[in-house]
Amino acid sequence: MKRFLATTALVMTTSAAAFAMSNEQLKDSVENELNSYEMEVNVDALTDDQISAIYVIMTTGDSPLDKQQRIESILEDANSAAVVDEKGMVITLPANDMRAQVQSRLAIMGFDVDVSELDDETIQGIYLVATSGENPNDKNAKIEAMLQ
Repeated sequence: MKRFLATTALVMTTSAAAFAMSNEQLKDSVENELNSYEMEVNVDALTDDQISAIYVIMTTGDSPLDKQQRIESILEDANSAAVVDEKGMVITLPANDMRAQVQSRLAIMGFDVDVSELDDETIQGIYLVATSGENPNDKNAKIEAMLQ
């Protein structure tokens, strides 16, 4: 029972600290912590709940390895990209899957590009163009413009 009360008090204290911080301070704190674990994450793409959860994990007394594993499990849910196709349908794919598909489609279309060097917005734009119903010449021209 004492352990339960101690855990509850710890969570309430850290949660209170998280709520007392501004959203930007919280994001900055989480981003700095993620950088210390050498995790490259776009914190702006995370939801407020994910940021708060990561902050609470950061402030626990767990070992660094436990913290990293718990943070990675939260980030696995965040690593997806959603795009809206030409018909208004939302397509959500794991971010790495979208990159792999774009890499494959670019190779098929004759582009020699390393998609790991492209930002997420460019990847999403290329994906939309490559999977559209446009004619191949228009697709190539649009993708070429995005890669410049």
